[in-house]
Amino acid sequence: MRDPVSPSERLAVTLRFLVTGDAQCTIAASYRISASTISRIISETCAAIWTSLKERNFLHVPSEKQEWKAIAKEFENMWNFPHAIGAIDGKHIVMQAPHNGVSE
Repeated sequence: MRDPVSPSERLAVTLRFLVTGDAQCTIAASYRISASTISRIISETCAAIWTSLKERNFLHVPSEKQEWKAIAKEFENMWNFPHAIGAIDGKHIVMQAPHNGVSE
Protein backbone atom coordinates (compact mmCIF):
# COMPACT_ATOMS: atom_id res chain seq x y z
CA MET A 1 0.00 0.00 0.00
CA ARG A 2 1.27 3.46 -0.91
CA ASP A 3 1.84 6.15 1.70
CA PRO A 4 -0.57 9.10 1.57
CA VAL A 5 0.41 11.89 -0.81
CA SER A 6 2.00 14.67 1.26
CA PRO A 7 0.63 18.23 1.16
CA SER A 8 3.82 19.49 -0.52
CA GLU A 9 3.55 16.83 -3.22
CA ARG A 10 -0.14 17.65 -3.70
CA LEU A 11 0.76 21.30 -4.23
CA ALA A 12 3.59 20.36 -6.62
CA VAL A 13 1.23 18.18 -8.69
CA THR A 14 -1.39 20.93 -8.86
CA LEU A 15 1.09 23.65 -9.76
CA ARG A 16 2.65 21.48 -12.45
CA PHE A 17 -0.78 20.93 -13.99
CA LEU A 18 -1.71 24.62 -13.84
CA VAL A 19 1.66 25.89 -15.07
CA THR A 20 2.51 23.41 -17.82
CA GLY A 21 -0.88 22.27 -19.03
CA ASP A 22 0.45 18.70 -19.06
CA ALA A 23 -2.16 15.98 -19.34
CA GLN A 24 -3.11 14.44 -16.02
CA CYS A 25 -2.00 11.01 -17.23
CA THR A 26 1.47 12.44 -17.96
CA ILE A 27 1.68 13.92 -14.47
CA ALA A 28 0.44 10.63 -13.02
CA ALA A 29 3.27 8.74 -14.72
CA SER A 30 5.85 11.28 -13.51
CA TYR A 31 4.75 11.06 -9.89
CA ARG A 32 3.83 7.37 -9.99
CA ILE A 33 0.34 8.17 -8.77
CA SER A 34 -2.83 6.94 -10.47
CA ALA A 35 -4.55 9.29 -12.91
CA SER A 36 -7.74 9.23 -10.83
CA THR A 37 -5.78 10.26 -7.73
CA ILE A 38 -4.06 13.05 -9.69
CA SER A 39 -7.45 14.30 -10.83
CA ARG A 40 -8.78 14.27 -7.27
CA ILE A 41 -5.64 15.99 -5.90
CA ILE A 42 -5.87 18.81 -8.46
CA SER A 43 -9.56 19.34 -7.77
CA GLU A 44 -9.16 19.29 -3.98
CA THR A 45 -6.08 21.54 -4.00
CA CYS A 46 -7.68 24.12 -6.30
CA ALA A 47 -10.78 24.13 -4.09
CA ALA A 48 -8.62 24.63 -0.98
CA ILE A 49 -6.72 27.51 -2.62
CA TRP A 50 -9.98 29.11 -3.77
CA THR A 51 -11.55 28.82 -0.31
CA SER A 52 -8.47 30.23 1.38
CA LEU A 53 -8.20 33.21 -0.95
CA LYS A 54 -11.94 33.89 -0.87
CA GLU A 55 -12.01 33.88 2.94
CA ARG A 56 -9.17 36.41 3.03
CA ASN A 57 -10.99 38.64 0.52
CA PHE A 58 -8.25 38.32 -2.11
CA LEU A 59 -10.91 37.32 -4.63
CA HIS A 60 -14.23 39.08 -4.88
CA VAL A 61 -17.11 37.01 -6.17
CA PRO A 62 -20.09 39.10 -7.26
CA SER A 63 -23.34 38.13 -5.60
CA GLU A 64 -25.74 39.99 -7.88
CA LYS A 65 -26.48 39.30 -11.56
CA GLN A 66 -26.09 43.00 -12.40
CA GLU A 67 -22.58 43.06 -10.96
CA TRP A 68 -21.59 40.10 -13.17
CA LYS A 69 -23.03 41.93 -16.20
CA ALA A 70 -21.15 45.13 -15.35
CA ILE A 71 -17.87 43.22 -15.07
CA ALA A 72 -18.53 41.51 -18.43
CA LYS A 73 -19.35 44.86 -20.07
CA GLU A 74 -16.18 46.44 -18.68
CA PHE A 75 -14.10 43.50 -19.95
CA GLU A 76 -15.73 43.76 -23.39
CA ASN A 77 -15.10 47.52 -23.55
CA MET A 78 -11.47 47.05 -22.61
CA TRP A 79 -10.61 44.00 -24.73
CA ASN A 80 -13.39 43.79 -27.34
CA PHE A 81 -14.15 40.27 -26.11
CA PRO A 82 -17.86 39.78 -25.32
CA HIS A 83 -19.46 37.46 -22.76
CA ALA A 84 -16.34 37.13 -20.60
CA ILE A 85 -15.56 38.35 -17.10
CA GLY A 86 -11.79 38.02 -17.18
CA ALA A 87 -8.85 36.04 -18.41
CA ILE A 88 -6.23 33.76 -16.92
CA ASP A 89 -2.69 34.43 -18.07
CA GLY A 90 -0.22 31.64 -18.61
CA LYS A 91 -2.44 28.59 -18.99
CA HIS A 92 -1.18 26.66 -21.98
CA ILE A 93 -3.58 24.35 -23.76
CA VAL A 94 -2.28 21.65 -26.04
CA MET A 95 -4.04 21.93 -29.40
CA GLN A 96 -3.82 19.96 -32.61
CA ALA A 97 -5.03 21.14 -36.02
CA PRO A 98 -7.64 18.96 -37.72
CA HIS A 99 -6.22 16.55 -40.30
CA ASN A 100 -8.27 18.12 -43.10
CA GLY A 101 -7.74 21.70 -41.92
CA VAL A 102 -5.14 24.25 -42.85
CA SER A 103 -2.75 25.30 -40.12
CA GLU A 104 -0.72 28.47 -40.09
